[in-house]
Amino acid sequence: MLRLAKLLMVAGIVGVVLGTRQLHAAIRGEVGPIGPYLWFAAGLAVVALAIGLPQVPDDWQPAIFSAILAALIGAAVFAVTRLFSTGVLPRFVLIFATFAVVPWYVISWRIALRTHQRSRSLERVLALASTQDVATLEADAMQAFPTPEIPFTLSRALTPADVLPGDLGALATDEQVTLLVVGTAAQADDELMSEIEQLHRRGIRVRTLEMFYDEWLGKLPLSEVGRMALLTDVGGLHDPQYASLKRVIDIGFAVVGTVVLAVVTPFVWLGNLIGNRGPLLYTQLRTGRDDRPFRILKFRTMTHDPHGATHRTVQEDPRVTPFGNVLRRLHLDELPQVLNVLEGSLSIVGPRPEQVEMVADLEDKYAYYSLRHVVKPGLTGWAQVKFRYGSDDRDAWDKLQYDLYYIRHQSLTFDLKTISRTIRQVVFAQGR
Repeated sequence: MLRLAKLLMVAGIVGVVLGTRQLHAAIRGEVGPIGPYLWFAAGLAVVALAIGLPQVPDDWQPAIFSAILAALIGAAVFAVTRLFSTGVLPRFVLIFATFAVVPWYVISWRIALRTHQRSRSLERVLALASTQDVATLEADAMQAFPTPEIPFTLSRALTPADVLPGDLGALATDEQVTLLVVGTAAQADDELMSEIEQLHRRGIRVRTLEMFYDEWLGKLPLSEVGRMALLTDVGGLHDPQYASLKRVIDIGFAVVGTVVLAVVTPFVWLGNLIGNRGPLLYTQLRTGRDDRPFRILKFRTMTHDPHGATHRTVQEDPRVTPFGNVLRRLHLDELPQVLNVLEGSLSIVGPRPEQVEMVADLEDKYAYYSLRHVVKPGLTGWAQVKFRYGSDDRDAWDKLQYDLYYIRHQSLTFDLKTISRTIRQVVFAQGR
């Protein structure tokens, strides 16, 4: 249904632009060929989809803000491309359509939101798993962020011991279950599996816990998967064409980012001079692909430590200066990392690199943590768009599940999806 809402939004954009063309024809007569108008509509549509419309946070304010932002950016992009083309678009059309398309963006968002809210109640899930996985499922179902990849309602989450023999069918009927999720603990119970097979024959779909997490939540339940299950084909390792194209995209984004960095740096230097005295840049050793350390670059946001002590950053960290907090909120502190991307130690998309001193400890605690390093780390990553700022070991465990999901599904389409969501989160100041 979200796909239908996107198609409706794009069709409406084309309608607004061509309608404005007809209005201009009625007022002033000459309108010119239709080509530039269609290119303008395409630009507005691409920018809106990149920002995240029509699916944005469940509130009017960010929806209206994103609609205005998409329209202005789309118009600006088209205005720049006009410098390199022969097509001419009347100023009246450019201005009028830019404003006229904003209400349609908001209407499309509202349609998508209502569709999303209705669809959440369509998939009713009954999960049978271990005590630990039951608690995790309940927490995932209750939290507002991140939203699931496929909407669902968790009807019940139980351990096999909670289900009396012969009661599973009645429980599924009472809860109006449409999807049954079965963890390894339930799969080991032959009597329970016989009841699950009967429910499957009645039309209730069945998924393993690993399949459910992968398809519905966009992560991997590490309590359920073995090492061999994680040794799947990885785009960056086993697809040379993808690896080459990914590097080209990295360089393209990094070149643009370097231009932005050159413009921003004098202002950051001035801000440091006034309210954040000390070195402009902060460097730190991070673990890269194949466990090779590299020195990551950032604008310094904390009080200068001449001894270079490394401590994990926490929310509301008292070491962050007021000006550093501004840089963090605007995500400008990460901008120097475009130089790491140009160098080749970072990619635009990949697992975020961790401090060298902490990697060994995390690898001791979590059996699969080292698998993050089979691909190049990223400036942004799937864990960053699916998980809020985290600073303790439990957060590292949660983010690892998203990182390994990215490694399993790594592709150009997935990278572009992650970049798009990152842009949306920067605009709405979600996550970190």
